[in-house]
Amino acid sequence: MPGTEPIIPARRRAYTRSKTGCRTCRARRIRCDELPGACKNCTSTGRKCDYDLHRLPWGRQTTLPQVVCVQRHGWVLTSDEQRCFSYFQHRTVSSVADLFDSPLWESHILRLSFTEPAVCHAVNMLSAIQQAAETNGMRLTGAQADDDHLKFALEQSVRASALLRRRQGSNDPQLIHTVLICCLLFVIGEHMRGNFDTTIVHVKHGVRIMSDAQARGQRFDPALVDYFHHLDMEADLYWKTVQQEDTKREEPDWVTKDYPIVIQSVADARVAFMRISNHSIGFIGHAWQTPKAKILAEYDAFWLARQRILSRYQQFTRVLNSFYQTRAQTLTSKEHRAVTMLRHLEVVQTVSLKLTLHDSSDASDQARIITDFTTLLSSSLAVISALARSTTTVIIEPLVLGGLHIVATQCPDFTLRVQALDAMHSWPHSEGLVNSEVWAALATEALRADLLQRIAQDGENRTGDWAPVRAKDLDIGGLVSPSDLGSRGDSSGVARHSGDDEVCAAEVLPQFV
Repeated sequence: MPGTEPIIPARRRAYTRSKTGCRTCRARRIRCDELPGACKNCTSTGRKCDYDLHRLPWGRQTTLPQVVCVQRHGWVLTSDEQRCFSYFQHRTVSSVADLFDSPLWESHILRLSFTEPAVCHAVNMLSAIQQAAETNGMRLTGAQADDDHLKFALEQSVRASALLRRRQGSNDPQLIHTVLICCLLFVIGEHMRGNFDTTIVHVKHGVRIMSDAQARGQRFDPALVDYFHHLDMEADLYWKTVQQEDTKREEPDWVTKDYPIVIQSVADARVAFMRISNHSIGFIGHAWQTPKAKILAEYDAFWLARQRILSRYQQFTRVLNSFYQTRAQTLTSKEHRAVTMLRHLEVVQTVSLKLTLHDSSDASDQARIITDFTTLLSSSLAVISALARSTTTVIIEPLVLGGLHIVATQCPDFTLRVQALDAMHSWPHSEGLVNSEVWAALATEALRADLLQRIAQDGENRTGDWAPVRAKDLDIGGLVSPSDLGSRGDSSGVARHSGDDEVCAAEVLPQFV
């Protein structure tokens, strides 16, 4: 009609269709949150979640370098391989990268997995083992024949080993680096399965391969060199592979020469600390495995060696504090966390060094060491609180488990030991060659034995230098008397396994030595 305005039909609101949603959400026509591995819509309703290869959420909500997020493999991956690799990239590596810079994960392992099929298969092996471990509460997976993740892990490890064996004798300069990265992944995977002997074999072969290559003039990233050296020291410390005849230890350069510590970045601080801690761990392992009579006979030499390392740590702390005061305003949140981690690890090493020559009969020394234990426990709890938002369960470097285990097994104060044990149970992680469930089980057994010994000596109703503690009242994860242990079976919570399906990489790596 004249004088009336035309009616404009309302337009429907435009929605952008997801380009990386999972198949199930696209079929149901609902919005997918596109989480790697499996989205929440599928996990909350029990549906199977699969991504097409070109729809995998490569770059969503990640702090990884963009060049890594958009990179693709040069070969075809199966759907299971795609899923495991996506889990590794967006769960394992990305969650670590959200907390602090980790050149080993980002610059070495992840980047090489796009160009080297052997590394990609080793990554998928570790990813499958990690998923199985997380499902099992980070208990050692062992060789569970009915676990699909572990079957897939074994298949991927066989493929990685076959590819390395096929390239044996090649003149490719990249080959040794590829072998070392695969070796590192095998170390972590075998340790998470509880195959400790195989873990040590991989560590020793990796160290020897690297040493032989360096002797031929090949150069490696200092971070990779220092980490293999650190693994070697950890292996000697935890598995007692140090030979008792080795009484003369090689002194580091900063003992024989005046080498100042220079820190101009957080990366410099990490390298400086790693080099001190490698020597520190070697000394601690040597002292722990040396008979007490020999330590008393050579006490001056042991004391002097310990004081040199403690002095070096004090120098490191002064330089780090000076750097932090000057550059704190310009550091990123990850760099702030890295400085906090380094300060905590310095406390762990310092307390460990003091324990090597600790005299429990000296009352004043006993009081000082309890103060050190209190400081170490507080530092460990602060780190756990700072990392509470982390979703990763596999950390390639040590963080808090070493310090908590020291308190839980060696502190004279039972209250502090129980607190440390509770903290270990609340932190289900694998750190380097340390598994939280295994160490918590060992600490529980040590606490049980020490408590029963104290009760036998002093009586349950004793009051005085320790609070009256009854075994039935102390909640440390099932404290029982020795007579009850037989009915409990395996109290450690560690899955038993056989060696029938060992990863065959242990047979491959020696060929490169």
